[in-house]
Amino acid sequence: MWLDRRNIWTAIRALLFLGVTTFASERVWGQSTVFTFGPDVPIDQQQTVRDAITLGHQFFQTRLGTTVQGTTNVFVFADKDCRGPEANFGVIFLCASGTEWNTDRIGAGIRNQRIQTTLHEYVHVLQFDLAGPVNIGPIWLVEGTAEYLTFVHFDDEGILDLDGLIGGQRFISRSVSALRNLENLDGLRSEPNARALSMAAVDVLVLLNDFPALANFWRGIGTGATRQKAFESAFGRTIDEFYVEFEEIRNRNFEDLDLDGMDDEFENRFGLNPKDPDDAGLDNDRDGLTNLEEFQARTNPIVNEAAALQIINSILSD
Repeated sequence: MWLDRRNIWTAIRALLFLGVTTFASERVWGQSTVFTFGPDVPIDQQQTVRDAITLGHQFFQTRLGTTVQGTTNVFVFADKDCRGPEANFGVIFLCASGTEWNTDRIGAGIRNQRIQTTLHEYVHVLQFDLAGPVNIGPIWLVEGTAEYLTFVHFDDEGILDLDGLIGGQRFISRSVSALRNLENLDGLRSEPNARALSMAAVDVLVLLNDFPALANFWRGIGTGATRQKAFESAFGRTIDEFYVEFEEIRNRNFEDLDLDGMDDEFENRFGLNPKDPDDAGLDNDRDGLTNLEEFQARTNPIVNEAAALQIINSILSD
């Protein structure tokens, strides 16, 4: 979640009155990260936070083709007044005495939960690093990307199954109102299952455009483009067009990504392109039926059954 300004006072109070353990700037993948831990934060949890930042750098570079360039200041406290998790431009606040930090919400063990929480906030740092200290919304994309990428990381590591998790989020998202209602924090907070819908929407964007498009969106904002222009440049459609497209995909139970009338499973099985709506009108096996008609008839779009039967009959007659 974005940084709450009240946490600035939390940090100052902790630095002045509680005493902290501050680690000197550490170079991680050529970048600078400064860790500041309150005196009550256990050593093993301190190491978990530092491991999460290292994993984040590696993951960002691998999946997004970029990583955080500026210095990141990570504050972790455990006193009763601490708040978090929250992040903003170059800053992460984590609360080691908080419920989210100490509840295994993802079902992968408490250490992985803490890595997930840290990574989520570190994605926000990357978003601000690319876009600058500006409005980087819409909020469903900001929060949905942070949550989605952490689970992609765990899938890459073999810890969680992304397909199963996204399937669950898609099912939950059926009860959520339109995606466009989640453009701001008020809309996000008023919807109990907003996280599920946001993740499902980001997953569709990635399936249609691949991971680097996410970074390109915030990079576009960083070059001065409006978020509408940045969205269109990164994802090949306007935000409003995506809202219409996404709702139609959701209405079809996420089974037809390009909305060409053929299920993605059918297209993948027969080597068609689930991202290209134009292949519905092609006749790959030249049997007089389009691929869409083959799907509707439940026949094979890459085998001309009539021609094959003619060959078989010719062989048998010989």
